[in-house]
Amino acid sequence: MKIYIAEITPKLLRFIYQDLDILSPVEKKEIALIGNNQVKMNVLSSKVLKRYLLSEYCNFEIRPASWKFDKTTENKPYTINSICESKLFFNVSHCEDIFAIAISSKNEVGLDIESYDFKIDDHLAQTVFTNSEIVKLQGADTLSKQNHYLRLWTIKEAYAKYLGLGIGIDFKGIDVIGRSESCYAAICNKHVQPNLIYNETIYFSGKSYALSVTHKGINPNQTPQIFEFDSCNLMKLLSK
Repeated sequence: MKIYIAEITPKLLRFIYQDLDILSPVEKKEIALIGNNQVKMNVLSSKVLKRYLLSEYCNFEIRPASWKFDKTTENKPYTINSICESKLFFNVSHCEDIFAIAISSKNEVGLDIESYDFKIDDHLAQTVFTNSEIVKLQGADTLSKQNHYLRLWTIKEAYAKYLGLGIGIDFKGIDVIGRSESCYAAICNKHVQPNLIYNETIYFSGKSYALSVTHKGINPNQTPQIFEFDSCNLMKLLSK
C-alpha cells in the first residue's frame, strides 16, 4: 500500500482545468451538474489527481485517461484495468487544500486526513466518541484533548470508509483500542472483526495533520509508504 499526499493551489487548479480530456463522459457530466464553483473545482481536482496518482503507482504503465472504475457492493471504489494488477483498491480524503489517496493492490482501504486546526467542541465530542473515550480525556488540557480527539476522529472515519458504511455510521458504535503509539484496533458495534488502523501525525506544507489508514494488510511494526507532492511536483506529474 502507498499513500500520496498532494497540495492543491489556485495555480495548480488552473493547470488541472486544462486537463479535462482525461476524464470519462460520466465524470464530465457529473462535474457539469455541480452548481457551486468551489465544490466543482474540488471534485474536478480529485478526479484528475486520482487518475494521475494511480498511474504514478504503476509507473505510468496505465495512462491517466485509461483508468476504468467500479465499486463493490459496499460502494467502495476499485479499478478494473488489468495491466499492472487485476484491480487496485483506493480511497481518497480531502482537507482544506490537501488531497490524499491510499492505493493497494491487495486489499480494500480506508483513509482519512484532517488538519489539527479543526476544532472539536464538547457537543460534537458527545455525538462521536464513546463514554470511555471522553472520560480518558477529561483531565487533559485543551490542546492535548483536541489533538487526541482528532486522532480518534480520523481513525473512526478511516475505519468507517474501509467498511463502506459511509457518513451514516454511528461513530459512538466504533470502539478504538490503542495497540501502540501509531497502531490502533477498532471494533464496530461488536459485530465486525477488529481491524488495525495506522495513525500518524504528518507535517506538510507548513501545517500538521492527523492521518489514519486501514486495510487487512496493516502491519503494526511497519510504517506505510507516504509520498508527498507539493504543487510544483504535481505540475511535473500532470505534465507526463
